[in-house]
Amino acid sequence: MKKLNFEKMQSQVRTHISTVIGQKVLPCASVLVYQEKQGLYREEFGFSDVSNKEKLKSDALFRMASMSKPITAVAAMILVDRGLLSLDDPIAKF
Repeated sequence: MKKLNFEKMQSQVRTHISTVIGQKVLPCASVLVYQEKQGLYREEFGFSDVSNKEKLKSDALFRMASMSKPITAVAAMILVDRGLLSLDDPIAKF
């Protein structure tokens, strides 16, 4: 696997996340990049409490929602890999 250009990746992540936070799309973001089971980059951006200007910490907890769709998609793709499901099957079959 080709190694990431760390400086380029870091610059692009910082630029993108800073833009998104600046546009108030998100109040904060925690970014973690792994390659080949090795942590390459971790950085927190923005505020966990915007009104009190409390910076996001690396141990912050985030609520997760609507996670059943990606879990179902992964399960379906496992069935496709095992030959038990075809993406071309009509829904009426099930």
